[in-house]
Amino acid sequence: MIDPDILQSLTDWELDANTIERLRLYAELVDRAPMNLTAFSPREFWIKGVLDALSLLPLIENNGPRDSLSAVDIGSGSGLPGMVLAIVRPHWLWTLVDSRNKRADFLRDVVARLGLENVAVVSERAEEWPRIDPTAFQRFDLVTARAVAPVMTAVELTLPLAQLGGLVIIPLGEAGYHELEHRKDFVRRLGGVVLPLSVPWVASVKKVSLCPSKYPRTGAKLGQP
Repeated sequence: MIDPDILQSLTDWELDANTIERLRLYAELVDRAPMNLTAFSPREFWIKGVLDALSLLPLIENNGPRDSLSAVDIGSGSGLPGMVLAIVRPHWLWTLVDSRNKRADFLRDVVARLGLENVAVVSERAEEWPRIDPTAFQRFDLVTARAVAPVMTAVELTLPLAQLGGLVIIPLGEAGYHELEHRKDFVRRLGGVVLPLSVPWVASVKKVSLCPSKYPRTGAKLGQP
């Protein structure tokens, strides 16, 4: 059962009954998972997880035609925001990346139970994945990452995966966003430019030039100037 106020919020996003039921089942699977996937209570997961993920839709869809896109969620964990966005936009092709095998297996189980044909799961470290699979480098229209690493590490893990014209979206919080504002030189080095803020403390970075092939780096160099 979904709380009435949350159900109203989902309806405000013009989601149909089948999509809402898939979101309900997904939230239930997270709550019942044998490992600790989130510190949120079930209600907090809806508000701070599902609804926060939906709040990213205007950032994505206002960036250009989005009838279809290829997207990747780095450090997906419980599936935020990638799994939510994959459920509500089934014409978007998603890759969910998590280095922890148990969490990747959980995500695969959600994909199977919900019958999601637009989601693939990769169990690799994000900084090593483009070397293991070079086709991942500068491939995606959209890259997301949520609570995956310190700010500049998250930027270095994500921007190399975005293709020219692609978009990177990272919810940072106020302090993290201000740190990013002071590190725009590093963002430019990776081929990106920080777009004006339109959703509080969610960074939007446009890929405007090619990223040097040495990125993302590994070990202690990751995220460093």
